[in-house]
Amino acid sequence: MPITEVDALADYNLTANHFYSVIKSQLGNLQLNQYIQLQLTALPLDINSKDYPWFSYGVLQNYFDVSLNPTPVSDSLVVAPNNRLSQNFRGMVALGLSLVETKELPPEIVREITLLEAEIGNLSTEASRLELERTALWDAHCRATRTDPGDLSRYAHWSDGQVSSARIKQLSEEQFRKLAMQSALRDQQYADPNHAALHDGYGTILSSASRMRYPRYPDTMYGDEAKKFNVVYFASLSDGESSQFTNHYLITPDQSLQNIESSTIGGFSEKIAKKSAETSRIETDWNHSGSVGYGAFSLKTNVSDHQVVKDDFSHVQNIEVGAKSFMAIKLAPGGWFTPALFDNPVILRNRRVFERYLGSKGSLRYYPTHLIVARGLYIKFMSDQNWVHDYERDFSASGSASARVWGVDFGGGGGYSRHEKSQKIEKRGHELVISDGDENIRILGYVATKNTGFENNAVREFMTQNTMALPASFGPST
Repeated sequence: MPITEVDALADYNLTANHFYSVIKSQLGNLQLNQYIQLQLTALPLDINSKDYPWFSYGVLQNYFDVSLNPTPVSDSLVVAPNNRLSQNFRGMVALGLSLVETKELPPEIVREITLLEAEIGNLSTEASRLELERTALWDAHCRATRTDPGDLSRYAHWSDGQVSSARIKQLSEEQFRKLAMQSALRDQQYADPNHAALHDGYGTILSSASRMRYPRYPDTMYGDEAKKFNVVYFASLSDGESSQFTNHYLITPDQSLQNIESSTIGGFSEKIAKKSAETSRIETDWNHSGSVGYGAFSLKTNVSDHQVVKDDFSHVQNIEVGAKSFMAIKLAPGGWFTPALFDNPVILRNRRVFERYLGSKGSLRYYPTHLIVARGLYIKFMSDQNWVHDYERDFSASGSASARVWGVDFGGGGGYSRHEKSQKIEKRGHELVISDGDENIRILGYVATKNTGFENNAVREFMTQNTMALPASFGPST
């Protein structure tokens, strides 16, 4: 039997902006140049403060260190999960420093620095490729031999027999040697504070103290070694990715793992009346034209069930949405990320050079300041009669029906994995409740800050150059 979408709420006038309004009302007042970006897919957050806390911190870093698309709704966590804020910020600062060095240093020194930069990049690319291949081989070996992938002693014995291990070590040593040579060439004192800021900022970005290692696998897979895990342990590990540990630019949350996974902070429930108007519009807030591509609610069933489902939903009088907890986790990057560099005159005066970073479609046009998460999301439909259709059956793992609410998929298993608990579809007389489960945590989006340095600088330059030349009557009358 064909499965197709049912326009179940055609008469209700429910829109994506109803959900956006709910999220915005929970966040409260935003600061100037702050925006809410919704994620098209509300990914589950796999954290566990008891069984694998350090692995959980590494998981969080993947969602903290993200480069945001300059759009009100994005699916970047699904389609471009490795597009990092740290990578783009490093690229911007490196480009700014190259302009400074072209002006301040002798041409032969600049050429040597540039050559070393290319060589370092090639070494890093080859080492990363080999490390990924070695990690994949190790994972396959562990599956075949039923070995915990975090078993460091077995890994050490296994890796000694891999041809790539010696080459990876050689590449790493050569990379660090060339970095030291480049650092020596760049060891300059700049009188111009703006030049010095870019020089010092890039040095901090390169520093190993800007990054932290985390377990690549859950803590429980490291055996007795996991008992040693603490900040000092991970900070003492070699800087870089390995088959055992990941490496992240440090970003610290203002909430503990325990709060994120089990607190009732921000828990809420809000009703949306039939044909009620949205209190906020994401298109207006973002000054965005066209569709944002974020559906309010979708439902798919067998064609044979369409009419009874439409009849059921035609009696909906109120909708309630809510969550057990809701929070915007504040992100505090380490010293490697200095937003003041966005307004560095070297960058602002070279708009075309830095357009790819700070232009209207740039990778740093918006950067995340908070991660918006919710636990125990649900939507409740309140009808003026009892519900007729058997939704519990159709939304079971073996059923044919599916729905999408808040960017969360329901039905057909819901795309769940080991850390997720079962979803619930319940009929309670006049109520139909679709729940994500009380323990499931979802990423709804980000609070982002917009970089307006180019625009502000253009206005300043215009006013400086033209104020005296403009007649008092210039501009629209008031």
